[in-house]
Amino acid sequence: MSYYLHMRRQHSKRRAGVGERPRTGGLKPAIGMLVCLLILGACGSAPAQTATTDRFLITFDPGRPLAGANTTFTVTLADRNGTPANADAVIVAPLMRPMSHAEPEVALQPAGTGRWQAAGQFLTMSGGWELVVRVSAAGQDDEATFAVAVP
Repeated sequence: MSYYLHMRRQHSKRRAGVGERPRTGGLKPAIGMLVCLLILGACGSAPAQTATTDRFLITFDPGRPLAGANTTFTVTLADRNGTPANADAVIVAPLMRPMSHAEPEVALQPAGTGRWQAAGQFLTMSGGWELVVRVSAAGQDDEATFAVAVP
């Protein structure tokens, strides 16, 4: 076989995709996507945080805080001895101070002894948020501020 015919056959095989590795990267993009999904899934919910005020232990759980997505805020309230406590109202005020941005206050609903919850789209942007929890009980307000990073 002449060199010319040999080269022509090789060129025809390449054009047909025979004997050549795929140019799309094969499994690499699929594996990369899987790794990204696993990392995002591992992010899970933000950890619950507890703060102490003059009268209460306030535990705030922001659920899975994602920008523009539904999340559930949960506040657990106890007296300074750790006994579940009641309140007249529990409000969460989302603030993003570096952006001079505030979202509307969220009124949580009673969800059992010492627990209040609200579900909805409360955080509209990614970044660092300060969530101020205000507990009204017996005519007095107690406040605690919690830092939450939103991916």
